[in-house]
Amino acid sequence: PPRRLGDLGLLAGPRAVTLGDLPLPSFFLPARSAALNLLHGSCRLLHGHGEDALVAADELLAERARDLDRRPSALVLTGDQIYGDEVAGPLIGHLTRLGAELLGPGDTTSVPGVPALDRLAVYGRQELSHQLGFTSSKAGNHLFSLGEFAAMYLVAWDETNWPQRLPDPAEALPSGGRGSRVGARQRHGYAAELAGLEAARRALPAVRRVLANVPTYMIFDDHDVTDDWNLTREWHDQVWSSRGGRRVVANALAAYWAFQGWGNAPESFDEQFLEVVKAGPAGERFDQTLWSFDRWSYQVPTAPPMLVLDTRTQRDFDS
Repeated sequence: PPRRLGDLGLLAGPRAVTLGDLPLPSFFLPARSAALNLLHGSCRLLHGHGEDALVAADELLAERARDLDRRPSALVLTGDQIYGDEVAGPLIGHLTRLGAELLGPGDTTSVPGVPALDRLAVYGRQELSHQLGFTSSKAGNHLFSLGEFAAMYLVAWDETNWPQRLPDPAEALPSGGRGSRVGARQRHGYAAELAGLEAARRALPAVRRVLANVPTYMIFDDHDVTDDWNLTREWHDQVWSSRGGRRVVANALAAYWAFQGWGNAPESFDEQFLEVVKAGPAGERFDQTLWSFDRWSYQVPTAPPMLVLDTRTQRDFDS
C-alpha cells in the first residue's frame, strides 16, 4: 500500500515538513500581477562555519505562510549544493558504505584505476585524485563513485540518512605519529569538521521543510563535481584522458541529474539519456553521454522569465 506523509512522521513532531498550522506542505502559483519574491542561495559546505542560511529561510516561510504577497514564491540555488572534493573526514566512511548500500557492493570498485574505496584511509585520497587529473588541494576525501556522490546528496538534505554517531578522531585516524605536527593538525581539523557537521545535522529538519514548501531550481557550480572543473583546456583534456578521472566526472554529473537537474526541466532528458543513466557507470557509453550532454540550461517560468545558464560544460577555450 502507498505510504503517505503522515505514515512517515512528516506531518507532526520534529520531522514535520509543514508550515505553521497548515496541515500539509504547500506552494502557490502567483498571479501575473503579484510580486516575484525570490530566495537566492549560493554554496553550502556541510562542515562550513556559521549557521545554515536555509534555517533563516524556514523562519521566513513560517512567518509568511498565509501571506501570499510576501511569501517567497521560488528558491534559486546557483552554487555548490555538495562538495565533491572537500568532504569532511568524519563523513567519508559513511558515504562509502551508504553508496554501496544504494548501488550494491560493486560500487566500491567501479572507478577504473582506483583501489577499493572501503580500503582507503580517511584523508587518503589526495594523491590519488591528482593521479586522476584533478587539481584540488583539499581532495583528501574526494568522492569517486556514483554511490558516494548519491550518498552525499542524501546526507546533505535529510538527517535520517546519517549514522547515529559520527566517529571521533581517535576512532577514525591512525594512532601512529601522534607527536608530529601533521598528525596534530589532522586531528584538530577533523575535530573542527565534526563540530561543523553536528551543527549541520541540527539544521536539516528546517532545510527539508524549505525544500518541501518552495519550488526550487538549481544549477551546478564547480564543487558539485570537483574544484577547477573545466577551468582550462589543459584541465579538461587531462581529466578526459584519464579513465578514472573521466568516470568520476560522469558519476558526479549523473548524481547531479538525479538530485538537482532532473527537477529543473524534466522535458530536457530524453529516453536515450535516461536509459544510459539507469544502466549505471559501466563502460564508455556512460562517460561519453554525461560528458557530451548539452541541455543543462533551462528557463524558469516566472514573470519575468528567468534564464539559468550552464557555464561549466558549455565552455570554449582560447588556449
